[in-house]
Amino acid sequence: MRLVIMVLFISAVFGQMYSYAITTKAPFTTVKVQSKTVMATDEMVFAVINVPVTEYGYLGDYKKLSSAAKREVLKDTKAVKLNLGEGLPDVYEVQVMYSQFCSASGGNCPSGIIGKLNNKYVLLLNSAGNGMRYLKSKHHGVNDIVSYSHVGGGANACTVHEFDGLKYYANESRSVYEYYQRENNKTYYLNEKEYKKYILDY
Repeated sequence: MRLVIMVLFISAVFGQMYSYAITTKAPFTTVKVQSKTVMATDEMVFAVINVPVTEYGYLGDYKKLSSAAKREVLKDTKAVKLNLGEGLPDVYEVQVMYSQFCSASGGNCPSGIIGKLNNKYVLLLNSAGNGMRYLKSKHHGVNDIVSYSHVGGGANACTVHEFDGLKYYANESRSVYEYYQRENNKTYYLNEKEYKKYILDY
């Protein structure tokens, strides 16, 4: 049974005092699936950020960048080979941390899970956040993934993604908000209703 505790929460943002039930136990179990870091390529980057420029406020389409600019992007891109299960034998996590492609406030950067199909990288999971963790739970023999992205109130949105046999989709019913409280050095997990009420104060 998940441990639920009553917490006295003092909000530094709103200067108010709240008392509410939340949990300090993460609602999912993580595992290590990272195999090795590899050198990022143009094809990997383009597979992750091949979206309309206006969608994330990018300064320019990656394909339109100069060769020198692309080299800078590749220097700031992290690519890791993953072992997610027999259903996905050739997959990578790619995070493009080039500052022009990231959020100015939260640091959310384009990232994704890509796989190679017919010698071409295809996007299996699209995200813009602060990294991913891999879960013990599986769908279609492939590990579930939780992506982290900075949201209002100093919290992280933890979105759980499940593999449907072709690509990952977000399962909102398993997703939560993560909030770190410096005063007592603890991390709390809230559902959407709790997050809006106690963190955003509405």
